[in-house]
Amino acid sequence: MRTHGFRCCAVVVVCAFLFLGSTLNAQLILNGSFEDPGPTDPTIFNGSGPGGNSAALHWTVFNNTNGSTETEQMLYSEANLPPIFANDPGAGGDHVIRVETTGNGNGIVQVFGQPGGPLLASGEAWVYANSGVVGIGIGNGGSTFSTAFTQFTGQWEKLTFQQSTTPVNEITIYAIDGPAEFYVDLVSVSAVPEPASAGVLGLFATTAFGFRRRRKK
Repeated sequence: MRTHGFRCCAVVVVCAFLFLGSTLNAQLILNGSFEDPGPTDPTIFNGSGPGGNSAALHWTVFNNTNGSTETEQMLYSEANLPPIFANDPGAGGDHVIRVETTGNGNGIVQVFGQPGGPLLASGEAWVYANSGVVGIGIGNGGSTFSTAFTQFTGQWEKLTFQQSTTPVNEITIYAIDGPAEFYVDLVSVSAVPEPASAGVLGLFATTAFGFRRRRKK
């Protein structure tokens, strides 16, 4: 029995799944563990609007309201922070970024993939608020708004979030409703499969299965 055609279709289906999987698993965030320092550490920005580089590479400062925002890359031991994972203290790396701001809507930002970006995305981050409330959002540039918020102070919280607007090309980590001091680590954002992508894979699979049935007749 000749099966070359079916094998070819099967290879195409596998390759399509691998390609889509690698695309979806691609990390959109750079330096999400804050191990790489910025050109200046610490940084202080007074005023409103873009505040230049933060203390961590690939992250910048932005103040939506007039105020002062300070960032600093710190060792866990320097910050006197507990590990995120008690059973695996080194899982979070050695460093965090500390952000302290006097204004609502001020904090750190990372822009990726502009113009454009995936239509759907999700992410997670660990935040330790010493004071105030912290919100995180992903979305399309200046229209991005926070969709996940800290609930406590004095402990690590895992915040999970999805896009607030599309396409997704920016993440914001801001103080909410007033001043805040907080630490951030292990930030990640990945694309989510769009319905059209799933439909293409389904078509590949259906085509391969149908071809196999025809060859067996």
